[in-house]
Amino acid sequence: MSAIHDEFRESAPEPDPFEPEEKSPSETNKPFLILLVVIGIGMFGFAFANVPLFQMVCGALGFGLNPNNESVAAGTGVSERTTEVLFMGNVADKLPIAFKPLDSLKTVRLGEEALVDYQFINLSDEPVYFKAVHTIRPTKADPHIGLSQCFCFDHQMLQPKQVANLPVVFRISPELGEDVHNLTFNYTLFKLDPSEYNPQGDVKKQGYLNDETNEGGTP
Repeated sequence: MSAIHDEFRESAPEPDPFEPEEKSPSETNKPFLILLVVIGIGMFGFAFANVPLFQMVCGALGFGLNPNNESVAAGTGVSERTTEVLFMGNVADKLPIAFKPLDSLKTVRLGEEALVDYQFINLSDEPVYFKAVHTIRPTKADPHIGLSQCFCFDHQMLQPKQVANLPVVFRISPELGEDVHNLTFNYTLFKLDPSEYNPQGDVKKQGYLNDETNEGGTP
C-alpha cells in the first residue's frame, strides 16, 4: 500500500509557484454572503430612515447602492454576447412581506431590454409601506447596468393580504467586461413610515395587481 502512495505522490504534478491562485466561489462571494447575513440578523431594523446606514455597510463591503446608468437604459446597441443574471430578494426591518422573483435566473443578451417580475405578498392584516433598494454583484458591472422601470424607484404600499407583481426592466451594456459571465441583482425591502409615503409609489396605480389571489385586499 505504501508503494502505491509513493507512486501517486511522484506522479502528482507540482503546483506552479508563478500561477495565480484561483479563488473559490465561496471566497469570491464572501462579501455578498456577509451582506445577506447582516440583513438576516436584523441589523437594519431601524426603519427606512436608516437606509444611509445600509449604504455605509454596503460601501464597506464593496457594494454600490441603487446603481443605475440612465444612458445604458436608453441605449440601442445589441451584442451577440449573453450573461446569466440571478435575481434575489431580502426583507429587512421585520416587514410582513414575502417577495420573490418569478424568474430567479435569466440569460440576458447584452444591450437588449430584459424584464423580470417580482411578486410581493402582504402577509399581515394592515397596510404595509416600504422602499426597495438594490445592489449588483460584481460591483464592477455597476456602470454597465441601466434600469428603465423598477419598483425601487418609488415608495410602495400593499393593502392587507394584497398580492402584486411588479417589474424590473433593464439593459446590460455591450461594454460589460468580457470576464463578467454572471450577475446578481439583489433587492432589500425597508419599512417606510406612512407619513413619508409618496402616493406615486402606490402599487395599485402601476397595473400589476394579481386580483385572483388578493385575499381581503382592496382591489
